[in-house]
Amino acid sequence: MTSTPTAEVLSAIVELAAERHRAGRADIAEVLYRCVIGHDPAHADASYLLGLIDLDRGRYESAARLIEQACAHGPPSARYQYNLGRAYEGSGRAVAAIARYRAALELEPGHSDARFRLALLLQNAAEYGGAIAEYRILLDGQPALAGAWNNLGNSYRALGKLADAEAAMRRCVELAPGYADGYRNLANVLGDMDRLAEAEEALRRAIALAPNAAESHYNLANLQQRRFAYDAALASYRQALALKPDLVPALNNLGNLCKLLGRLTDAEAVLREGLRLDPDNAPMLNNLGNVLAARGFMDAAIPL
Repeated sequence: MTSTPTAEVLSAIVELAAERHRAGRADIAEVLYRCVIGHDPAHADASYLLGLIDLDRGRYESAARLIEQACAHGPPSARYQYNLGRAYEGSGRAVAAIARYRAALELEPGHSDARFRLALLLQNAAEYGGAIAEYRILLDGQPALAGAWNNLGNSYRALGKLADAEAAMRRCVELAPGYADGYRNLANVLGDMDRLAEAEEALRRAIALAPNAAESHYNLANLQQRRFAYDAALASYRQALALKPDLVPALNNLGNLCKLLGRLTDAEAVLREGLRLDPDNAPMLNNLGNVLAARGFMDAAIPL
């Protein structure tokens, strides 16, 4: 008869598996973890560590089941709760992930990764007040996290708190002067405040850092149009579209600008391309109708 391994033997196997896991041999570790679970389905560490392998491989549902099993059989653990949150988040279960990140923070208030993920999920859910509170707690303990300052600024902007948003964005780019998104988001805030020259300066910094980011060229074009620099705006829209030809908002705005400048043939061509990409875009259909009407094609414009 084959004897059942003792708890001490199973723990030794888990430790051996963990060593292989840390050494990058997840394939061997997986076999060993499964061996332990086969003998003891309630072995929390084996379930948890096997769940981490699935999490790293993008097998989120399987990872969630395994880490749930670890939580059910093991002692309260912030790392279990945090990684269960990651598994839920990866599988699209944001509400469940938020609950797990909160549970991790109850067990370990200084768990900065859990706090950041919680804040980001609240921000994505448009719960900006809650997100701001979490980012503030995080930054009180780790004030050099440029990404958290960026997200804090975006959350303040979403609530219309533009002075706070500007302060957060400026702190972001001070900490990370090579972070193009930080400058682009700072430009968004400055644009909201009608400080257009400063916004354009920030966007040019973003473009210098990441010249192939179509969104920055698109935002620059919008600013230039607001400043009545129409030729510059045309060039910036076209640069954005050269980098990302399916950027529908740029096609719409370029079409409108061409209409404003009396370039009706160009406007029609651009808007038709936008509608080819997004046939049900109501504002663009309306804009094309206006262009066709301006060209005297009333019969074609009316159905739009």
